[in-house]
Amino acid sequence: MAASASSTLDSSQKEIEDELKDCGIRLIIPPPSTEELLNLLDKVESQLIKVGQAPSDSMKDALRPVMRAMVGSELLKNADVDVKFSVVSCLCELSRITAPQQPYDDGLMKEIFQLIVRAFEDLSHSARHYYKAVHVLETVADVKACVMLLDLECDALVIEIFQLFLRIIRWKHNGPKKVFIISRWDPKKAQTSFEFQGQVKYRARSHYRARVQIEL
Repeated sequence: MAASASSTLDSSQKEIEDELKDCGIRLIIPPPSTEELLNLLDKVESQLIKVGQAPSDSMKDALRPVMRAMVGSELLKNADVDVKFSVVSCLCELSRITAPQQPYDDGLMKEIFQLIVRAFEDLSHSARHYYKAVHVLETVADVKACVMLLDLECDALVIEIFQLFLRIIRWKHNGPKKVFIISRWDPKKAQTSFEFQGQVKYRARSHYRARVQIEL
């Protein structure tokens, strides 16, 4: 019975690895059709979600083509809003899988976080990706992205993220989910300096008051 279960597990992992390798190779030179590209990215994301932390050596090998493709200029700098958010989702899953280690070097991580901010700015104009956005926020909270940003000396980007969240939040959004996400991004948990905490609090409070006045 145990041997049968193990065999099934191995078979399932092999399928995920094969799918990731195939999709990763195809993404290195992305298809010209946006629809085809989005379908391919969705397929990658659906497989990445199944991968746990501390993957096996064979899984690490399977992830390499995907990791390489995701930071290629064709994907990382793609102007299409839908493609941008799908790439962000995949990159966040890769960060979850490799945590507590970064999946890329410091320079690329800065670019990735900037892409996340840009993607959420686009999100404020459309509700199409709302549920995917919630999942992305939960993932970056789980991997303590705020700590990563501070380690990368991206203090200004952390403040920009808080300002963005407060700018796009609406009271009609799910209250508990909203509070849950914002609280997990709280820079106090990153044990930042008192000066930086004060700066974030001051700017966040100013934007929060402005947001309340507008919506009241």
